[in-house]
Amino acid sequence: PTYQATQAHFDDLLRRYGSPIIVVDLVKQSEKREREVIVGNEFRNAIDYINCHIDDRHKILYCALDYSHISKHRNLNVSSSLNDVATWSVN
Repeated sequence: PTYQATQAHFDDLLRRYGSPIIVVDLVKQSEKREREVIVGNEFRNAIDYINCHIDDRHKILYCALDYSHISKHRNLNVSSSLNDVATWSVN
């Protein structure tokens, strides 16, 4: 696949906002019956494909954060996880 629609979308974002473009993927990373996982994996494949065809200075930064998993576990903290992603994105 060439991910033409995805490429057009990110080209538009790059023109409007410049780089870096930071993507935080909040879909489930694991499920008993894969639904969101399929979409998330294909989205990641699209980002990887696009990043192979653009300059290093414009590469899309991608972070997968399984919001559902984090919010269901007592020992994990959603705010802390989002803070970690925010820190990563500006460094």
